[in-house]
Amino acid sequence: PEAITYTLEATDARGNGGPNHWFVLYIRTYSEGGSNDIFSEGYELETEPNDTFDDAWSPLQDGLIADDGTPYLVARFDGVLDEENDEDWITIAADSDEYLSTRCWTTDLGSLGALSIEFTEADGTTIAGVSYEDADPLETYNIPVPYDGNFGVRVFSPDAGPYGPGTWYRCLVWNTTWEIPT
Repeated sequence: PEAITYTLEATDARGNGGPNHWFVLYIRTYSEGGSNDIFSEGYELETEPNDTFDDAWSPLQDGLIADDGTPYLVARFDGVLDEENDEDWITIAADSDEYLSTRCWTTDLGSLGALSIEFTEADGTTIAGVSYEDADPLETYNIPVPYDGNFGVRVFSPDAGPYGPGTWYRCLVWNTTWEIPT
């Protein structure tokens, strides 16, 4: 690969800097398709547009078998809130005898995003959710599915930012017929 040189200028929020200013700089690099790629390991990358339930995309839900032989589904996806007021929606098919659970990684893996996640009905009614203020990683378990159908999973920034390539997340969503021990 070709070597590339980058110059980085850091300032504080007021545009100040100097020899007595200190900054923590977190750099994450990856190569698409590489073994250390944060967007690998069976996780699908969200596709735009997906800013509403109507535009939501549906990730693959893998059928797996628990240790006791009970089947369940898991969706694995990554995303980025890449521009101002971006929010990402996916849809998950679920049955009324199931529970929905999720775990999303953000700041605990170096993302700049302080994000929240919600499960919704098709009309936007929130069923359950969790904010970065309550949990990091974002986790919510054993949400009873109210009826057979498609449900929204909304990932968003409740504080309106930051946005851009550093505001990424990685999520798992499970459909189970039993409550996950927490």
